[in-house]
Amino acid sequence: MIDYSKINQNSSAIYLNFPFCKTPCSFCHYIENINFGYNNIPNNYFQKLCNQLEKILKEINNIEVKSIYFGGGTPSLLDDKQIFILQELFKKYNVSAPEISIELHPKMCNFDYENNQFFTRYSIGVQTLDAEEGRKYKRLISYDFELSEMIKKIKESKNPKIINLDFIFDEKIEEKNIEFASYINPNTVTFYPNTKGKGLQRLRNIIEELKKIKKKLVNYYPLGECKHIFLRKKESQSLYSKVQYEENGDIIGVGHNSISYINNESYLCIYKENELIFKNRRKKGERILSSLLMGIVAGIPKKYISKYMPDIYEGHYLLTLDKHLDINEKHTVINDDTLVYLPNSEYIRFYNWLKENYSIEYQNIFLSSIGYGDNNIDTIEQVYNREFRKSINNEIKIFNKIKTPQVKILVEGIDGSGKDTFVNFFVKELKKYFLYDDDSRISVLGQPDSKCKYGLEAKKFIEDYQIIKNDKITQYVLSQNRENSEEKISKLGGIIILIRGLVTDKATFIKKFNYDDNLGEGKIINLWDMYIVIDIDIETADKRIEKRGIPRTWREYKEHLQYFRNFYLNYQNKLFKKKTIIHNDCLEDLQKRASELAEKLYEMYK
Repeated sequence: MIDYSKINQNSSAIYLNFPFCKTPCSFCHYIENINFGYNNIPNNYFQKLCNQLEKILKEINNIEVKSIYFGGGTPSLLDDKQIFILQELFKKYNVSAPEISIELHPKMCNFDYENNQFFTRYSIGVQTLDAEEGRKYKRLISYDFELSEMIKKIKESKNPKIINLDFIFDEKIEEKNIEFASYINPNTVTFYPNTKGKGLQRLRNIIEELKKIKKKLVNYYPLGECKHIFLRKKESQSLYSKVQYEENGDIIGVGHNSISYINNESYLCIYKENELIFKNRRKKGERILSSLLMGIVAGIPKKYISKYMPDIYEGHYLLTLDKHLDINEKHTVINDDTLVYLPNSEYIRFYNWLKENYSIEYQNIFLSSIGYGDNNIDTIEQVYNREFRKSINNEIKIFNKIKTPQVKILVEGIDGSGKDTFVNFFVKELKKYFLYDDDSRISVLGQPDSKCKYGLEAKKFIEDYQIIKNDKITQYVLSQNRENSEEKISKLGGIIILIRGLVTDKATFIKKFNYDDNLGEGKIINLWDMYIVIDIDIETADKRIEKRGIPRTWREYKEHLQYFRNFYLNYQNKLFKKKTIIHNDCLEDLQKRASELAEKLYEMYK
């Protein structure tokens, strides 16, 4: 038996399953577990569920869970009397929840949805307003005026509810569905791709349709980086979804074919005649790992990555959800609850890492999530890593990505200028146009490189402004370090982006000793393709540095910021084929310039 007393009271939910429908929908994955031909919930099943529920409530009494969820099947086949009995059971044992949600079929609802005082949230399964699609899905559809009237009654009742609308589509979403959602203005709306489809063109079409939905939905924003769930401004996801997917909390399943996740165990509940059978499923750690792989592209708390997949950090795969910054980047401030995600440019590289570290079961879970049910690696790799799509004259054109050329780029700028942020944007844009794998690389390096023979000594001078005995020895150390580091750089293939390098060395040496000298430049790398200066006014840089809340280095004080800014802007050298100055007026402009530069680079080498 399950020990329900061990549930996580800070993150738990109760799921009641009603596996009965009138007819099977063609897109449903649970047909084998549902009973069809029903216009109501049979009393014999209802009584069994009530008996099971009462035993559970008696054990967990006097608590508040985050959500009570009625699913199925078609739980809206419950009538008012049945709902009242369930409501009284929860009241009897003082078990409550701030969210009590039910999936509601707009054409099959047996209870008074307008005046019901028990539920706080309705998830209305519209699926489609198109009659032809409805026939294809074998779904009894509602006309828009019927739904409008229904939702109007819910909104104007004495007990208004949180409303979610569910839609589904194959490869193309009907415009009327998007327009209806915008007009009705529910709290949340979901457009699910039909996960029974397969094929290359299907996946391409789904990606473009989801972009279209995001663009055309008025006053909605996506849930994190999720492409198909949208929230009205100032709204949040359902608490049940939060417990299940974001918090990986405990779920008590009630009813036939319901699943419970309690403590470290997972159970399947089966009603067999007069017996109640529980089958032990996978361990919770495995369940959480599966959940991580399904949710990592949308956004999950960092603490679960740290606990269940810590080795992922070495690969620099993840970005922060709020500002899209590399979580390993030195200025990125994160904590255990920071939401992080896997950008689509990293899907294939991450998949290759999964292949080396996890079983095929987990590989397929990840592939199915990004392929919307299709786990064919050739299809997924083609769409996400070998091609990119671009709108030209309102028509989507498909272009092949190319291997990264041999390009060396130096990015300089004063502290607080945003050069690291620019490079993050730039790399993200480059990955849209160039193949990104072991044979086609984009490398980001910082200097001084402390792993080189003279790296630590060079770092003391550049970062701490400490003279290495005298100017001649300092010059020798910087020269040797320059040659050593450029030898390493020369062995790397593809696009190399160096954040801070030769120009900072020169500026620091001249400031300290009041004369210029050769610091090893040109001996190994005699030509750089691009020298980029990220420029910003001193006052803004000073405020950004102060906001970090950590002690300043010598270079971060105003008088030095001004010196280095002038040096970067005015520095000229034949070592650089091209010099570009980018003024960091705002993040949007910085991102735009990164996009423009990446596209220019692609056009040069395609």
